[in-house]
Amino acid sequence: TASGINAGVTDGLGQLLVKDSIPLMEVELRTKIIQADIERLDALRFADHFISYVESAVYLSKNTGRLRERFDLLAPERGQIPALNKNRPFGSAAEEAANDAIIAFSILSSIKKQPEAMNELENALEGRFTGPFPGKQLFEYWHKKTGALSQLDQTVVTIVKTLLRNNHMEPFYYWMTGLRFFERIDHSMFKGLLTTRLAAWQRAGWKRIITTEAFRLSSPQLTVPSIQEVLEIPEDDRSFVAKLLLVTSEAVDSPSPQRSAYRRRLEAMARDEESDPE
Repeated sequence: TASGINAGVTDGLGQLLVKDSIPLMEVELRTKIIQADIERLDALRFADHFISYVESAVYLSKNTGRLRERFDLLAPERGQIPALNKNRPFGSAAEEAANDAIIAFSILSSIKKQPEAMNELENALEGRFTGPFPGKQLFEYWHKKTGALSQLDQTVVTIVKTLLRNNHMEPFYYWMTGLRFFERIDHSMFKGLLTTRLAAWQRAGWKRIITTEAFRLSSPQLTVPSIQEVLEIPEDDRSFVAKLLLVTSEAVDSPSPQRSAYRRRLEAMARDEESDPE
């Protein structure tokens, strides 16, 4: 499923099971399915799998504590993941899961510079659901800047729209985009996929900047060597992104608020001292 190869197993999985399904494994399967859709920016398949993913995410958010306490590998809990009530309000857990998946799709579309992908996604979801659906508020904000989104999600949506319109960003805005994307991604169910893509994108961008736009940087003779040193790190992982954001913050003269609590958190991530948020 994660590789995008349809071997026909998931299509008839319900009939193959000797007993009822295992919700925890079903959550993992549905997450991998929609992650594969996000990775390919496949709007139609995303829309097909969207509600089943949201249902699994809601189930997990409501039962995480109990499932951890009672989990038995040899006798896992069985049952069905409840269907989502199609009437508004959908509930905060459903809206958060929907927003997370749509924002993951949007971030990847901006990194890959595929502006048509978000239009395709909106059309696919509107076509799939004749009425309201979880996450619709994100598209309302996209078009009219109205909708009950968190401040960070509003910022990310605005950045995505800017990236999809513009072919070039000056170093400070490139750094700020990396910072805000990283902050949002670190709380996403699709963190593994998006962190790798963000790392590769930031790496390529900063290689270009220090080669062709070093004159825009603060004290390039001092800051460029430090950036080059971090860029030599081969891994496109969370620690690399944190290190790159820290070293490039000096080159773009990031404002003082960024040097407080979140900076200390970045420093902990860079040293691999902070565990992933749950």
